[in-house]
Amino acid sequence: MNNWKYKGEDVNSIQDMPEGAIGFIYEINSPEGKYLGKKLLVSTRTKKMTKSQIEQMVDKRKSKKIVTKTESNWKSYFSSLKDSDLPKRWKSGEVECTRTILAYCFSKMDTTYLECKYLFQNGVLESDEYLNANILGKFYNRTMTQKSSEYAT
Repeated sequence: MNNWKYKGEDVNSIQDMPEGAIGFIYEINSPEGKYLGKKLLVSTRTKKMTKSQIEQMVDKRKSKKIVTKTESNWKSYFSSLKDSDLPKRWKSGEVECTRTILAYCFSKMDTTYLECKYLFQNGVLESDEYLNANILGKFYNRTMTQKSSEYAT
């Protein structure tokens, strides 16, 4: 499987990353094109407590929800590319690709900002070199905007 690389070095575990990093900005490079994105290292889930857990609570005024944090699937992650079988083909090794960490992030806000910065700086929506179709679900590639402009008055 293609490991993540940062400055030419393999990244195999969270211990290989800077202390305090919560995510990273990445680029996947393959013969079909490039893909830029972000990935968080920890997955946070909120779920309701069971009846028995609620009964065991000392202070019944406290929240009835439990927040769990687990390591995300970052090691095996191959993008959120929609409408394509490329991520499956990358993961299986059918199509060769490299996964590169471009920058580490230390807050969720930092992660979103840096992702947008890299996406706009690299002109991913204007270039056929990139597979990204949108930025934040608000800005779309020219194929989408050309379809929309056909109906504009």
